[in-house]
Amino acid sequence: MTTKHNERRKHKRFDIACPATLTDDSSNQSISKTTNISDGGMFLSMPVESLPARGSKVKVAFSLPRETANTYMLEQLQCEAMIVRHEGCEDEAAGVALAFDDTIDLAIEV
Repeated sequence: MTTKHNERRKHKRFDIACPATLTDDSSNQSISKTTNISDGGMFLSMPVESLPARGSKVKVAFSLPRETANTYMLEQLQCEAMIVRHEGCEDEAAGVALAFDDTIDLAIEV
């Protein structure tokens, strides 16, 4: 018998690589790059030695690429988020999932 898996995500993810900076309560900064992003959070890769603790709050600043037929720009965004999980911490880099404190309408169109 096959069981149906219910999707828990509220927001569609988009595979977008953009630069991101995480700042914790002690003003420690980690520079990273997103793997995917949604209106509710992001997943990024960063060096294992820079990993913020699960459950910790961080400030996130990121540059979302925007383009039209004639222009290309990076929109600067900032928000607060919680570290939800780490993945693949055995190597030099690890994946980090963040949930934004407040939903952001990123208006990403594909």
